[in-house]
Amino acid sequence: MRKEIDIAQLKELQLQVMDAIDKYCRQNGVHYYITAGTLIGALRHKGYIPWDDDIDIVMLRDDYEEFISLFNNSSERYKVYSIETDPDCHYAYAKVYDDNTVFIEGHERVGGKIIGVNVDVFPLDYVTDDYNDAVRLKKRIKPYDNIVTVKHIAKKDRGFLKNFSLFLLKAICSLVPYSWCIKRIDRIARKYEKNTESRYVVNAVIYAKGEREILEREWFSDSVELPFEGRKYLAPIGADKYMRRLFGDYMRLPPEDKRISHHSFKAYYK
Repeated sequence: MRKEIDIAQLKELQLQVMDAIDKYCRQNGVHYYITAGTLIGALRHKGYIPWDDDIDIVMLRDDYEEFISLFNNSSERYKVYSIETDPDCHYAYAKVYDDNTVFIEGHERVGGKIIGVNVDVFPLDYVTDDYNDAVRLKKRIKPYDNIVTVKHIAKKDRGFLKNFSLFLLKAICSLVPYSWCIKRIDRIARKYEKNTESRYVVNAVIYAKGEREILEREWFSDSVELPFEGRKYLAPIGADKYMRRLFGDYMRLPPEDKRISHHSFKAYYK
């Protein structure tokens, strides 16, 4: 019988994955930056947001491509999972996972396989110096991201009408293969990949924050170390502007009823 991983163990395993990423990147000149709740946690709590349970990082597209292509050669235990390593992956971004564990999310599988406890790695794509080009690129990706999001939604008690509506949406979206959507998202996101000096960069492969994910390239022109659970991880030089762009007054704690995890999963040791 597999031993289930509790939340404290899960966080320690995630930190070990992150330590492996951090070590590889520092040794090989690959630039990464903690992002989203992980970056807020570092700035506000010097670690995890107390009710959070994942780690997210971003890389500019050229660093991302180098990392994806080479990291798997550096470790037996920690592996990259992405469309570059498996065309059946159901995400347009990468996950670095601990191969000694099993991680089952609400939708059960990441692509056609089950991977381990992981850290999400998002590419930041180059655009142009015209903000409107980034807006148009995000809008082109949105319908494909919506389909993937519906396919990922886990089943749970939402009431009859909501579950019935979700059933219909899932039935419609089931007609569109994951691989087709992911390939479309990836191709659109790379449209300006040669514009490595563009004024703007964008987290194009997801639509969670919409236009707020259109960012100033200069915020990622250098990195700073921030404390995180007794470690030091790298954040963008423009961390404050970046988080204000995404979340507004991110240093203010949310209302107590919002201090909950939005993830549903089970994790086990192999």
